Amino acid sequence: MTSNTNVQRKPAPAPTLGLLAARCPSPQALQKAYENSASLWRLCSELMRCLPEWMDGPFPEIDAEVVATESDKWWRGAAKLAKQLEGPPLEVVMQVRHGWVRRPGSCGRGKR
Repeated sequence: MTSNTNVQRKPAPAPTLGLLAARCPSPQALQKAYENSASLWRLCSELMRCLPEWMDGPFPEIDAEVVATESDKWWRGAAKLAKQLEGPPLEVVMQVRHGWVRRPGSCGRGKR
């Protein structure tokens, strides 16, 4: 039997405050888990950035093509998220969609 004196063993990690080390999910798993929530907040952010300008003018500077294109993109994105989310995030999506329908003509959308 030979002895390896050159091999050093790493000490076992000490528990922190008596707690065992938890395994963290991979970054890819976290990204997938929060992808729909991130899409929801991006949609809301873009809408809130554009809506005041579109609603309050100056109206001659508003490009109707951009309003129609962006509104359509947001409407479709909200519809997709409504199928994928549940709980409070779904309530946010429904409020955003209800806001489009409630204000005829806002953001280039009429009642549907």
